[in-house]
Amino acid sequence: MGMVDTPDVTVLIINYKKPDLCIDCINSLREHTQNVSYETLVIDNNSNDNVETLLKEHFGQEVKFFGSKTNLGTVRAYNLGRTFAHGRYLFLLNSDTQFINNAILQMRDFLDKNEKTAMVGANLYHPDMTQAHSYKKYYSLRTIRKECRLPFLIHFALSKNKRNFDFNNSGVPTQVMYVCAAAAMIRKSALDQIGWFSEDRFMYGEEPDIAEAFRQIGYNVFNVPDAKLIHFEGASGSEKIFSFSKTSFLFSLQGNGAFFRKWTGENGQRIYYHCLKKELKNKELLSFFSAHRALFQKYRSMRKVLSSYLKDKNAIDSQILSIR
Repeated sequence: MGMVDTPDVTVLIINYKKPDLCIDCINSLREHTQNVSYETLVIDNNSNDNVETLLKEHFGQEVKFFGSKTNLGTVRAYNLGRTFAHGRYLFLLNSDTQFINNAILQMRDFLDKNEKTAMVGANLYHPDMTQAHSYKKYYSLRTIRKECRLPFLIHFALSKNKRNFDFNNSGVPTQVMYVCAAAAMIRKSALDQIGWFSEDRFMYGEEPDIAEAFRQIGYNVFNVPDAKLIHFEGASGSEKIFSFSKTSFLFSLQGNGAFFRKWTGENGQRIYYHCLKKELKNKELLSFFSAHRALFQKYRSMRKVLSSYLKDKNAIDSQILSIR
C-alpha cells in the first residue's frame, strides 16, 4: 500500500549521489511491502544528480522529495525528514538495501505488540546471503576493547562461512544495545519524548546514541530476525567494504567519540580513543593483516589517520561539524 493521509510508517531514505540505488531501493520496498500503510520520503543531501526528476519519472507523486541546499550528513538529514513524517513509526532505510521479505510489516507488528520497545532492526544479509552486521548486543566502556577491534569486522567479511556475532541466529526477537540504522524502525511517540537526533556528529555513532536515549526513559531496543534485507554496505557512501576512506574514518572517530563523551564523559571518550589506538597496534591483528596486502595497507592507514586525528582533535571535530 502506498501513500495515505495517516500512514502507519514513514519510510525515510537519504540520497547522496546515488540515484540508481535509491530508485532500486524504492522498487524493492514497493514489491515486498503489503498489508501496511506507509509513505516514502527521500531527503537529498545536495547531490546535484537529477534525482528529483528521476523519482518523479518512476514514482510520480508517490514519493515525497525534499532537497537540501547543503550536505546535511546523516543525523541532520534524519531530523529534516522527521519534520515531514506523518507515520506512527519512522523507518530509517539506507538506499543501498534491498528487501527480502515484508520486513516493514514484521517490524510494525512487533512494535504494535510491544509498547515498551522504541526501536527495532532487521537481520541484514550480504548480497550473497551470508550474514551481515545487524546490531550490537553490548556497547559500553566495559566492552570497549572488544568494540575497538575494527579489523575483526573485516575478518568476518573474509570468513563468511563463520557465524556473525552481530546477527540473530536464534529465530526469535532479541533485546540488543542498538540496531543498524540501515533498516531500523522507531516509535515516533518515543522519539518525540527525547527530542531530535543528536547533532553533535556528522554521521556514525547515531545508532547507539539514540538507543541509549530511549533506555534512559524506560524503553528497550530489539532485533527482529524475521525482518530481512540485503545490505550492500558502503554503496550509498561510494565505498567498497575493503577500501579505506580517510574522510569516513574521521567521521567515525568523531561520531563514536561523541557518543562516549555524551554518555560516559570526557574520561570515557579518552578511554575509547586509547583502546582504539592500542588495538591498532595489536601484534596479533598485524600478523593477520600481513597476509592480506590490501587490508594491511588499510590497517596502516587507520593507524596513521587516528594518530593525526588525536593530535588535532578539536580542530578536526570543528571542521566536521561545520560541513554544509
